[in-house]
Amino acid sequence: MKRIESTKNATIKKLQVYIEKSRDRKRDDVFVVEGIRENERAIQSGFEPLWLFYDEAHHQESDILAVLDGRAPLIHECTSDVFSKIALRSGVPNWVGVYHRSKREVGDIDWSGAPLFIILEAIEKPGNLGAILRSASAAKVDAVFLADSVVDVYHPQAIRNSLGGFFDVPIFSDGSEEITSLLKEHHIPLMVTTLEGATPHYDVNLKQSCAIVMGAEDKGVTSIWLENADERIKIPMGGVVDSLNVSVAAAVVMFEAIRQRN
Repeated sequence: MKRIESTKNATIKKLQVYIEKSRDRKRDDVFVVEGIRENERAIQSGFEPLWLFYDEAHHQESDILAVLDGRAPLIHECTSDVFSKIALRSGVPNWVGVYHRSKREVGDIDWSGAPLFIILEAIEKPGNLGAILRSASAAKVDAVFLADSVVDVYHPQAIRNSLGGFFDVPIFSDGSEEITSLLKEHHIPLMVTTLEGATPHYDVNLKQSCAIVMGAEDKGVTSIWLENADERIKIPMGGVVDSLNVSVAAAVVMFEAIRQRN
């Protein structure tokens, strides 16, 4: 265990770079996790911690060391002043961890039964991705596919907003054509969200195997998904606003699928 008392410490500066810059995280094949519950779930899900940091004032208020189960990351005890420079939430029980990335393989997907998948095309905001992963975990979605993604899957905000869902739901990134072909190969119907020529989501059979396709926040889905849609679905709205935030819309359709299946 190391103690850090200076905000100019080289390890703290390196961590700040990882928090702020996707390029450096990708180069070193790492990602950053903040939160006691989030770090516990990362470790319990098999991710390998490299560094762990905690505020000396709140060391006794976490059982995170108990879940390490033989792993030996470099643990840093920080003064409260130092910890405030690396955490959004300081002055409360909290931990920050740096982990090795772990690649998930499409071959690990269980296609049996009636799997439920979410497809996110060209999603841009890490906060929205995190919120969707949180809902996907709660809805027991089998996997989330990022099609033609421009978002950093390992962005700290995505992980933080997921409240641990990031570690529970398998996430795969590929091009729209490749994902479409994969799902067609496994006979998974595509339920594509759009306003044109669409059926209300509660009038569509979501009890069967299916993939719910959500488009970019500002543009919706592109033609490849519309052309391959088995069903076009929409969330009916009665007010002036004709669209929802993508994370809200995804949650609405996911939980309609759960309602039908239960």
